[in-house]
Amino acid sequence: MTGIVKGIYTAEIAGAEMISHESALLVPDQGIDGDRYATGRGHYSHRPHPDRQVTIIEQEVLEAIAIETGIRLLPEESRRNVVTAGVRLNQLLGTEFRLGSCLLFAGRENTPCAYLEQLIGLPVMPALMGRSGINCRILTGGVAYVGDTVGGKE
Repeated sequence: MTGIVKGIYTAEIAGAEMISHESALLVPDQGIDGDRYATGRGHYSHRPHPDRQVTIIEQEVLEAIAIETGIRLLPEESRRNVVTAGVRLNQLLGTEFRLGSCLLFAGRENTPCAYLEQLIGLPVMPALMGRSGINCRILTGGVAYVGDTVGGKE
């Protein structure tokens, strides 16, 4: 099963606005070049975890939340680094997969938090439960682009 990268986002420091990019450099064992978690300036940087180098969420989840709750959660408001379409991310948990030319490991399910609600001012925690995306480790870095494929190891 493969999908496509619909958006790439980073923030320089915790709480800063997420910036949209057409491409980004993924650095193994670090994160996305310039992102708050790669530089140690993220909200959860005091609790580092190797599987928090890249966060990914499905565009379909954002669309479902709008239909189910009336809350329009924009991709950048999800505070995830990558937004995909066409791939069920939870099915990648515990596996290695490709994000363009990069190889990632889907190590953990992302858990929504009250901090996200505080930043964006929307009550999204209940709607995101069980579908808040995945946290990944970068195994092989490179440049990822909007439009790249996501999924399969080949």
